Amino acid sequence: MNKRRFLLILTVLVTVSVFFFSTCKKESNKICVSDVKLDIHSLSLEVGDTARLIATVYPNDAGNKTVIWTSSNPEVATVSNDGFVTAISDGKAIIVVTNKESEKTDECNLLVFTPGPLRIVQWCDPQLGYKIDYSLAVARSERAVELVNEISPDLLLICGDMIHNYDNDKQLNDFLKIISLVNVPILLTPGNHDLDDPVTLKGLQRYRSFFGDDFQTKELKGYKIISLNSQLLFYQDVVPPEEYNRHLNRVNEALQDAKSKNQPIIVMSHMPPLNMPEIHKQFIEYGAFVWLSGHWHIPWRYTYTYPFGNIVSLVGESSSWNEDNYPLGIRLLTFHSDNSFDWDFIPLN
Repeated sequence: MNKRRFLLILTVLVTVSVFFFSTCKKESNKICVSDVKLDIHSLSLEVGDTARLIATVYPNDAGNKTVIWTSSNPEVATVSNDGFVTAISDGKAIIVVTNKESEKTDECNLLVFTPGPLRIVQWCDPQLGYKIDYSLAVARSERAVELVNEISPDLLLICGDMIHNYDNDKQLNDFLKIISLVNVPILLTPGNHDLDDPVTLKGLQRYRSFFGDDFQTKELKGYKIISLNSQLLFYQDVVPPEEYNRHLNRVNEALQDAKSKNQPIIVMSHMPPLNMPEIHKQFIEYGAFVWLSGHWHIPWRYTYTYPFGNIVSLVGESSSWNEDNYPLGIRLLTFHSDNSFDWDFIPLN
């Protein structure tokens, strides 16, 4: 490149830089906007409710700090010029704030729901391959699916031990075929028989390849439902440490998210959380009030009472085989707006 051409390019670059700098600062020597941030990035509102989002424009001495508010779905929620969000109808929307001069933006994900009872079916320990004739176990699980579809709840929770032998492909594929007929959303949690013992990364990967993530959450009617892996959370000393830490971080993130949205928390695991005051304390502090589990093949209820709050542990009956001749079945739980709840036992026969 010759000297003349180099000087020409340099002159153009300097001119362009000066132009952008001058357009940002303008005549009154104003400072450029570098970023826009919202105080809340996820929000749940009942239909008819309002909430205000606050946008902060950086730096503090920026020139034109004017922002524009928009909703991705005005039929679900609208937003005013000063950030007041109004929930219109059930659904999801993204509230976007934009600084017009810099075009910097930030977003809040919004869920709008109609208040009302939350209906959940708790299905414990289908456990294909356990104790009884295999064809009978399959028939009982198929009957449980028929009942779930008749009840048509908001959500089905399957509290682990879907199968008896974690490495048995027939049991896995048969159970996946059975639950493919369910007509409502499902959350699963791994049981001790769905994983190897002690738990290894290979066993976790096998579970995930068939059943999906071993940590799941769902937001319904203002509640946060958290499905966690009790084999990881309760047995830190005998599981891969990186998997324990990853799982614990995801639990903490879900709890913090629920607290930021003021959502009551329903927890599900396979193992019941026995004699675990530190875990109870953590969940109670973030708004958990009930913990659903299976594993025991008998019904059981206990309220853990602490100075910092209470949490109710509910263990459900099995659909495969129960101790002490308890009847087989599933439970329909109904949660009310004051976080009270009741349930009905639905027998398989």
